[in-house]
Amino acid sequence: MTASFETDLVPDTLQPRVRINYANGWSASVVIRTPDASCEAQLAALSACPTGRWSDGMAELGEQEATAEQVVDFLNRIRNRPSLIDRGPLLPRLDIVPIEPHTACRACGCTPGDACLHDRQPCSWVEDDLCSRCEALGRGRAAA
Repeated sequence: MTASFETDLVPDTLQPRVRINYANGWSASVVIRTPDASCEAQLAALSACPTGRWSDGMAELGEQEATAEQVVDFLNRIRNRPSLIDRGPLLPRLDIVPIEPHTACRACGCTPGDACLHDRQPCSWVEDDLCSRCEALGRGRAAA
């Protein structure tokens, strides 16, 4: 089974992110949790969704403090999922709890599939376009 991948940096944290697009129609995202611009990493945040569907509420969050072994196991599980190709219209899987569709956070740009950290946990949504971390930091306030 072939796969392609793309890399970038998470906008708010500048942590490296790799998205792997598998031939079965699934994509996996691995955000490498690097402490303070270090090149050493011991943890990663994981998520998956149908390829090309990161922003429409189809993402499922995996382990947010995964070890290298957990990353490999997660990627193998996504790679070996049944194919979404040629299955007709994409319907949500029953074992996935859909994430409410949100635009990116207006202050930091994070999304439900690529959450930033707030108190060492993935952020949550306090408004349709504002995450809990940015609210706590006073970002994204409407001008008075």
